[in-house]
Amino acid sequence: MDLLIGLDVGTSAAKGVLISAQGEQIARAKRPTPFVYPQPSFIEVEPEAHYRSVCDLIQELASKVPAGSRVRALAMAAASGNTLLLDKNQLNHHRYPQNQNH
Repeated sequence: MDLLIGLDVGTSAAKGVLISAQGEQIARAKRPTPFVYPQPSFIEVEPEAHYRSVCDLIQELASKVPAGSRVRALAMAAASGNTLLLDKNQLNHHRYPQNQNH
């Protein structure tokens, strides 16, 4: 069976779904965005932790692929504030501020 993984990398969480090519839901998963609070009313995201949480989400969904099935595509939607900058060697390891109230 051909499967697809869909991801929604939002401000507060990354959510994912594993579906068949016919639209049947096989599995769902969610990971919270790991925030850092360096001072009151100030929120930052640690890029490595955010990247790792999305990777863990994908691995969890991949672990639910039934025997004999294959993931044929991965689609991701994300708000612009959740963009992680990369260079040819690694993630940019500078925290970035989140524009939201917690």
